[in-house]
Amino acid sequence: MITPKQTIELKEIIGSKHIQKLQDYFTQQGIKNRYRESYSVDYISMVFNGKVTNKKVEDAIFAYVPYLTQKRAAENEERADVLATAKKQASHAS
Repeated sequence: MITPKQTIELKEIIGSKHIQKLQDYFTQQGIKNRYRESYSVDYISMVFNGKVTNKKVEDAIFAYVPYLTQKRAAENEERADVLATAKKQASHAS
């Protein structure tokens, strides 16, 4: 079960629209319920907020954190590369 403290920390890490982001991640990763249907936003929210226990969903929520961290790092690296290239071109044009 996700504790209230973990819920707060996860919200801070994931950011706004955290439940929708999680549902999108679940869909992308093929995480489905026993009926082979996507988990609803309401159900993910209940697990996220500790109202319902579901090990599979909880594990997926915690698996999303390193995925998100890696994704953000890659985006930051790409942005830095774009800026470095633009800076080089601007200095050569001067």
